[in-house]
Amino acid sequence: VLVGQLRDHLAAGWRLAGHQDDAEALLGALTVEHRLQPFNPDYFPVDPASSRLFTYAHEWRIADDRPAAGSSLAAPARDEPLTLADLAGFLRDPVKTFFQQRLRVDFGIDDPASDDHEPFDLDGLQKWELWHELIAAQAEALHDGSSREDALAAGLERIRRRGELAARAFADVMSDELAGPMADMFERYAAGLARWPLAAAHDEEVRHGHAGLRIDDRLHDLRHAADAQRGRVVLETSDAVKNGKYQRHTLVKHWVAHLAAHLAGGPLTTLIVSKAGDVTLEPLSIDTARAHLDAILDAWLDGQTRPLPLAVKTAFGWLADISGGSRNSAPTIYAGDGYALAGEVESSPYLQRAWPDYAALTASGEFAHLAETLLRPLYEATFARSGRAPVRRRRTRHDA
Repeated sequence: VLVGQLRDHLAAGWRLAGHQDDAEALLGALTVEHRLQPFNPDYFPVDPASSRLFTYAHEWRIADDRPAAGSSLAAPARDEPLTLADLAGFLRDPVKTFFQQRLRVDFGIDDPASDDHEPFDLDGLQKWELWHELIAAQAEALHDGSSREDALAAGLERIRRRGELAARAFADVMSDELAGPMADMFERYAAGLARWPLAAAHDEEVRHGHAGLRIDDRLHDLRHAADAQRGRVVLETSDAVKNGKYQRHTLVKHWVAHLAAHLAGGPLTTLIVSKAGDVTLEPLSIDTARAHLDAILDAWLDGQTRPLPLAVKTAFGWLADISGGSRNSAPTIYAGDGYALAGEVESSPYLQRAWPDYAALTASGEFAHLAETLLRPLYEATFARSGRAPVRRRRTRHDA
């Protein structure tokens, strides 16, 4: 306030002395009109020395510096080892990984909806979170020799007490929806455990080095059959199958673990059990598994220097297109159809920043190379002649 008053007094004095032009120049020299928005482009001129505007919001400064095509940062020096979750997170979303890990930019937006409301329905994310909680509780009960049904009932009651379901009869409807897939899912899970009835005595250590990078992690859920065949049975909260088709983007983390398990203890089969169906990843040769894992490590290193032009859902659609499974579906998967289907780019501010449309994503031709190198092995591992996954029908409470 004092600075503003001093400025006004000085300008008034110059005007009284007949120096109107000088007064305006003085006001201009003393005044900076801020935009009051940390993300305003005026705060980030090409030549900072030419502008009097400045900001301390460094995260917006980084976010504004969209990496130009062909540009890259220096390769990072990484002393600590990578985990399988690190690699899986990268392969699932390399552009997001670059922004968050290398640029330290997080475009996550808090949900503006108020928590002080009465829920009458659960959105997709809420259902996933509650299913995840219920599945984990039932799996723990099974491995402890307790009743799965009791664990499910206790979990539903716990969720109800937290106020995450509607009141009275609405809560019963929601509980039925959450519990609906569980009996069939855990029947298939029990069948998978019986296929490899002997649980491993301890977790398996995964240690592998390539291109100056190291993987150091542990794998659990490993099992053996009487003939020493190895298997891994895992529960997946998201649908591994939808409308009779594999949802390969949900399998990426299991694929990375599948490859790593080969290097840790030899070939094995991975059975992924989801609410809507099962997926089996068959054994590979050790050399093949190592080559696939090394390709992911090479891409991780490259993906720390620049945003890689790869969107996983779109890439799997593109692989299906060129394999004859569909017709030009990749552009629609990426951009949406403008009506019922939301595009992959619409759900990711990171993709919007780096590759705003399908043409930009594929312009360099690298998209196709990355899809072939990193994702075709998983595509082929889950490929059925019909292009559809075998799905067991779920039983409901209305079944006889």
